[in-house]
Amino acid sequence: MSIFWMMQVMYSFLDRLMNLALPRTRDFQGVNPYSFDGRGNYTLGLPEQSVFPEIRFENIDKERGMDICIITSAKNDTEGLKLLSLMGMPFRELGGGRSSASAAKKKTRVTFRGKSRRK
Repeated sequence: MSIFWMMQVMYSFLDRLMNLALPRTRDFQGVNPYSFDGRGNYTLGLPEQSVFPEIRFENIDKERGMDICIITSAKNDTEGLKLLSLMGMPFRELGGGRSSASAAKKKTRVTFRGKSRRK
């Protein structure tokens, strides 16, 4: 009975996180799809706790953030991304971020060959 209750609390927290808290974050455009650990688990950080609707502003003495680790049954990052996407995690579109920026640099890199001396 207690494991069932704990799972209900977990799914309730994920639902509030994905549907209420994250969209209330200032300038929110989706969470980073590159924050997986290589084994399908996802980590994200919230800069302030006040994005949750049940937090009362008068009870907050200072802003506190939180780190959230979502442990999944996925075997790799691709499976984890698919799983969390199907659950409703609002990921940014793939293509932005550090990994694609370095890939874009490699595509636009120009190399010049000097004139070779022929005898």
